[in-house]
Amino acid sequence: MSDNEVRTCFDTEAGRLGFQEYYVRERLAPRLRSLELQGEASPERVAEEYGALTGCRR
Repeated sequence: MSDNEVRTCFDTEAGRLGFQEYYVRERLAPRLRSLELQGEASPERVAEEYGALTGCRR
């Protein structure tokens, strides 16, 4: 969590999507390739979130 503005971007097989596009519109359907936080975010946090997402089962 951060009080600073951070944008979550998902690189998927359908292209680059923002948080709302990926979770709401696409319903996590496109295969995730990578995750990027734009703004003030630490690389450790990105790795932690990516690991959580890639470890999920559908």
